Amino acid sequence: QVFSLSISSIEERILLIESLGYIREDALDLIVKFSGLLCFSKDILIKKITFYHAKRLHFVIEKDPCVLMQSIELTEARLALFEAISFELDEKNYRRLFKSKKAFEIMFEITNEELMNRYGKKDGDCARSWRSSFF
Repeated sequence: QVFSLSISSIEERILLIESLGYIREDALDLIVKFSGLLCFSKDILIKKITFYHAKRLHFVIEKDPCVLMQSIELTEARLALFEAISFELDEKNYRRLFKSKKAFEIMFEITNEELMNRYGKKDGDCARSWRSSFF
């Protein structure tokens, strides 16, 4: 057992990740890079992975699956800010999306509270907007 998970539970997570478009080798690689994936609920794991795929940011998960720890709401608000300031996110600068609260505030001169008030979605709008662009 790992993290108090049975082998069958781990296999279920691998199959779930495969069902989201990854081959077994890549699914295992994601888990090796970030074993915390095994601790996410199935629903949360599906939401997070499909969110990044919908935003055409799948490379972020592949490069650094630890970024999945950041909430979808915060990521959505930061992406909205980037769009508003015409900051184009790519494979070379994607880490700016995941800066610490303090580093992000210094770099973009906006607090998380201001960011969420200005760009955050309310009452499930976030989930609706990225789901409709994905499915």
